Amino acid sequence: MQRNRLAEGGRIDRSRPLTFMFNGRSYEGFAGDTLASALLANEVRVVGRSFKYHRARGIVAAGMEEPNALVQLGKGGFEEANARATQIELFDGLDADSVNCWPSPDLDFGAAAGFFSRLLPAGFYYKTFMWPPKLWMTYEHFIRRAAGLGKAPKSPDADAYDKRWAHCDVLVAGGGPAGLAAALALPAELFALGLVLFFGVDADVASAWLASPTMDLSLLIGCVAMTVLPIPFMLLAEALACRVMGHVRPGVISRWSPGYLRVWLKTGLVDSGSRWLYGTLFWPVWLRLAGMKVGQGCEISSLIDTVPELVEIGDQTFCADGIYLGSPRIHRGTVTLALTRLGRNNFVGNGAIIPGGTCVPDDVLLGVGTVANESVIRPGTSWFGHPPFELPRREVIELDRRLTHNPSAVRYLVRVFWESLRFALPAAFALIVPVWYFLLTRAESSLPLSVLVLMAVPLLNLGAFAATPLLAVGIKWALLGRVRPGI
Repeated sequence: MQRNRLAEGGRIDRSRPLTFMFNGRSYEGFAGDTLASALLANEVRVVGRSFKYHRARGIVAAGMEEPNALVQLGKGGFEEANARATQIELFDGLDADSVNCWPSPDLDFGAAAGFFSRLLPAGFYYKTFMWPPKLWMTYEHFIRRAAGLGKAPKSPDADAYDKRWAHCDVLVAGGGPAGLAAALALPAELFALGLVLFFGVDADVASAWLASPTMDLSLLIGCVAMTVLPIPFMLLAEALACRVMGHVRPGVISRWSPGYLRVWLKTGLVDSGSRWLYGTLFWPVWLRLAGMKVGQGCEISSLIDTVPELVEIGDQTFCADGIYLGSPRIHRGTVTLALTRLGRNNFVGNGAIIPGGTCVPDDVLLGVGTVANESVIRPGTSWFGHPPFELPRREVIELDRRLTHNPSAVRYLVRVFWESLRFALPAAFALIVPVWYFLLTRAESSLPLSVLVLMAVPLLNLGAFAATPLLAVGIKWALLGRVRPGI
């Protein structure tokens, strides 16, 4: 019986009772409890003992700052020492014990040390047990047994982890999504190199230019082509690679299987494509090409940990930045993959989490950082938080749909033009470097050494570094002007 439990309220699910063990006794709690809240509900006041004098200690905080409620969690290969009860989510069958007490926290024989507290000042053993010297090893044995709180697990760790400390003799870097993206970019680089050779820029021409730089237009075009052209070809290759790797089906697979390697690579390729295309009209096209079902009129920003073919997005849905959409669930060496659906005309805020297998109905708003729960979400509602709660009212601003969902052909083409220019941004750097080198050689041939080192070189370097951000700021001011409050 949970005498300290409120009849209603809180973030627990009273329809899902759970049973757990603490210090060998069975208790009950509910889904959503932490071990600490369940113990308090069951009137467990003393959860441990202090380090030195073994004085009774209870729960005083609600999170990672809790100093007293340290427990020995689990048994065998799943045992964990000094886990905070305030950070342990309750689950059915949980088994925990108090630390630094014997035989129990309510009756601890170690509390006898409190009777000798006046004789046991801080660090007393450093002086008391140093004589006679030959007995120090004997003293140390008992001092070490009394040190610490929890007990180090003796069985091998049976859990599987997403990351681990690994040691090797030979390490090959770039073997994952980054390496695959680099390999896919190689054909595009070769194509760009062939185009540069077509313009007459070969190794001899480049060597001659380095020896005597001039403002050669063909060389500048070659630099721009080598920098800009590989990007769209690489993005195309990444989308096709998602298709070539085969279809990932819903189900449960091993964390260490070849199937998960394919999942890992696909999520990495989506992240790579997102860095160039998110928030543009090209991004939904890329996702469709990679295998995702994306409706018409969708606006999609950056997606995290997403497998394209396991996601469906309805028409006119808006997804803001940094959304975890249908992420695979990794738990104890297994990976659960499930189909995730977003309905029509949804709005998903920044940092929202749509767990794998979730189906969000039509006309739903999920606020910033909201974790979707399909068991409570209904069509035409708005939700916020974790766990999500329904917003009874929210401000709705009506705008001309020709400015949002149904733009004219002219507006559409203007947007395509400006969004295409993001592929040309590296061209600025490609032009800055040869211009910087040209001006540097001219300064070297015409200025005294002192003036060159103290003035010309610092100014040229400063100009080269400042040119790109100043260009971006100039474009912003030219296109947007001064941003003022309003609609």
